Amino acid sequence: MSDPLSYWVETDIYDKLIPEDDCVETLKRLSTEYNIVFATKSTPGHMASKEEFLNRNFPFHSGIVHTENKELISADYFIDDFDQYCQMIHEGRPEAKILFKRTKANMHQTVANTVSVCNWRDIDVYFT
Repeated sequence: MSDPLSYWVETDIYDKLIPEDDCVETLKRLSTEYNIVFATKSTPGHMASKEEFLNRNFPFHSGIVHTENKELISADYFIDDFDQYCQMIHEGRPEAKILFKRTKANMHQTVANTVSVCNWRDIDVYFT
């Protein structure tokens, strides 16, 4: 029986992924008004693959920060799908607007002080 989490040891994990529907278009539109910076937690073995994925699909971004301390980043808006990061961001940056992106893994979670969004169209509508 194979380990269902074995994909996490693959160094090319992000080479096989494609962005979610409407993600590229939404972020590209937002990049005309905002600096798009990816704040992401990465394991050392995944950093190169993740950066290649982000650079390939979002060439308009303004930067990539590898950290699990996202609350230290000065930003007006955050979009995240991990409840604990959303809470940490709120505690460290209470003035920031936080969009909690719903996924299959977190659909039953609620995070105080966030705007819940289901998909990238919801995010696009939030900013229009």
